[in-house]
Amino acid sequence: MEIGELVTRAINGDQQALNQLYNDTYRQAYQVAMQMFHDENEAFDILQDSYIKAFNNLSNLKEPSKFKSWFFQI
Repeated sequence: MEIGELVTRAINGDQQALNQLYNDTYRQAYQVAMQMFHDENEAFDILQDSYIKAFNNLSNLKEPSKFKSWFFQI
């Protein structure tokens, strides 16, 4: 399933689509957080905050197909 469709489904309450967005981005997000903070606990904290912010604001994303770049800006 394409990322844009996953975002649209997640906005409409599809928990499985939300889980898939998380699974599709977590590994890369973790690597970025570790490069920035060099501390696993801090990386986990920032990831948690970032996912909460992103998922709570999905409906504000104007181009669902650009979820990954939007998320990594958070």
